Amino acid sequence: MDTAAITAWTFVSEVPIPADVEPMLVPGEKAVAAYKTFRDSAVFTTKRLIVRDAQGITGKKVEMYSLPYSSVNM
Repeated sequence: MDTAAITAWTFVSEVPIPADVEPMLVPGEKAVAAYKTFRDSAVFTTKRLIVRDAQGITGKKVEMYSLPYSSVNM
């Protein structure tokens, strides 16, 4: 079993919603909750899941991915 894939998406704790997510929201969409993973964070909105992927040693470079709930299979 590949434990790296499991630990990459294990939510560690709830965190405040990051400010840099707000500009990504469309009219009528609201951020509901954010959770920290081991290095990144996931923000659940009323329309989608936004994943913040911190990269590099300092984590200053951040990539964001938008996943509509219709595309999530689990």
